[in-house]
Amino acid sequence: MIDLRLEAVSKYVVGTKLLDVGSDHAYLPIYLINNNQIESAVAGEIVKGPYENSISNIKGHNLEDVIEVRLGSGLSVIKDSEKFDTITICGMGGPLIASIIKDGVKYLNNTPRFVISSNIYGESVRRQMTNEGYSIVQEEINYYNDKFYELMVFDYGRKDYTDLEYKFGPVNLSERTDLFLLKLKKDKSHLEHIKKQIEASGKTNHKLKEITDEINLISQVINNEY
Repeated sequence: MIDLRLEAVSKYVVGTKLLDVGSDHAYLPIYLINNNQIESAVAGEIVKGPYENSISNIKGHNLEDVIEVRLGSGLSVIKDSEKFDTITICGMGGPLIASIIKDGVKYLNNTPRFVISSNIYGESVRRQMTNEGYSIVQEEINYYNDKFYELMVFDYGRKDYTDLEYKFGPVNLSERTDLFLLKLKKDKSHLEHIKKQIEASGKTNHKLKEITDEINLISQVINNEY
């Protein structure tokens, strides 16, 4: 069984062959194979320990014939002429995921779907994927282990977005789910706490203005007044 965060990701995997970057024990590929959602997968790991953990877990499920673990950075584990239907990148921060994509698109041999679950700064992912010619087809907010995750699904075919859509997500802004609004309220509360600390220190600087502007913007989105 996988956690709720990865279960949400699994709903958007298409096709028969998956690349899971930063696979974490290969939980997602194993789940998808066992549920007949895909036929084969590659689990990519950059660190030796997680790489060995994934191999061990796959062997424990007798799936060595259909899931291969590769040691390497991001999309560099893709072999010449190899094609995937879906690429998943989960459990990392937005800037790191964006850099993985920026550095790795040269290894792609087709235009697969990307399903990405970021635990912070999803905006950088949206901007990078758009730069690479992709558009956002689905989004949702997941909450797991006291953390919010931004789930974003990208298919090939460029579309441009407003700054507000890049920041919060066009689907999130349209659907305004309870979890999306709860995340915004938590973000706002956190920023208000920082603002009070800065004000108490007696220092007024550009950081205070940035935080105040951010609080006001989040309030507008919460109240649907943007």
